[in-house]
Amino acid sequence: MRKKLIVIMIVLAMVLVAACGGTNNDQAEEKESEAKEESEANTSEEYIEVEAAGIKIKAPESYVNNQDKTFIYTHGQKAVEGLYYGLLYLYPDNYSNLMSMSDEDFYAAEKNSINLLTVLKAKDISEEKLKTWYAAVSLEDDFQLESLGKADGYDIYIIRDGEVPEALSPELKTVFESIIKEIDETKDNIEHFQPVEEEEKTAEGTISFKTTTVDGEEISSEDIFSKNEITVLNLWASWCGPCVGEMPELEELHKELQEKGCGVVGILVDANEGSGLKDGQEIIADTGVTYINLIPWEGLNETISFKYLPTTIFVDSNGQIVGDPVIGANVPGYRWAIEDLIG
Repeated sequence: MRKKLIVIMIVLAMVLVAACGGTNNDQAEEKESEAKEESEANTSEEYIEVEAAGIKIKAPESYVNNQDKTFIYTHGQKAVEGLYYGLLYLYPDNYSNLMSMSDEDFYAAEKNSINLLTVLKAKDISEEKLKTWYAAVSLEDDFQLESLGKADGYDIYIIRDGEVPEALSPELKTVFESIIKEIDETKDNIEHFQPVEEEEKTAEGTISFKTTTVDGEEISSEDIFSKNEITVLNLWASWCGPCVGEMPELEELHKELQEKGCGVVGILVDANEGSGLKDGQEIIADTGVTYINLIPWEGLNETISFKYLPTTIFVDSNGQIVGDPVIGANVPGYRWAIEDLIG
């Protein structure tokens, strides 16, 4: 079901906060349009700006002069409380060509793209914790976290690939090398400002419901929440790769939390759509998760408004939503949130 070149999904699945956009095909196409608008709006001939991360960097001249051959995708987001990230991802073709490629050709292009620059803006988060978080969400162990000091009250770090893919043509290798060199030369001159956050809240209020588990057992919100100091509600779908990919880690987290009087509960958002329930049941069996998974109840979207999957929220024993939601596959982020909530 994955749509071709929905850049925001693919980049987030491969780098940093892994997430799938929307819950149906119409929303997937909307994300494609938003990705285009975001990158075009934030990239000019002089500067590349990522508002959601609060960064602005001079556009490499090598990129400005070679936009017929390359494309820099930009994205920024609040990962967890006190942590923002902005990324520049370099693709070996122009935007128009990437948009018109077949899935197979695009994935080939994606394999030859690189994380040109990732900027982390952290407040009251240790470097060790950042490394643990990045390793978990990027599935990479071999990376360098470089400190650039402080700006606007944040500790600034960067991460770069810096490796030119061997499969590129000699001409594109030269272009990539030049762009990487210019980014390296300008990294100390990144301009910082307060990240611009979306006004929309993902979740608020009290959750109350009666539904069934994916196995057909009737259950209510009181049955679940009253047993836990904090319940981690993880919204996922059977077609969402990052959702499925984090489930074994969620099972480990669930076992840890049970010892603290907390727990994880999944909501299979596509259980009422097509083969969603059957596919979800198979995934649950294959991943070996033992925590409860629910079928969506009427009114779910009125309480929890979500654009991306997975989306994870936190609920106290009275069903009150507490803390901030975490968008994307980010088990370390869930742990941080829980630590803040239970002390």
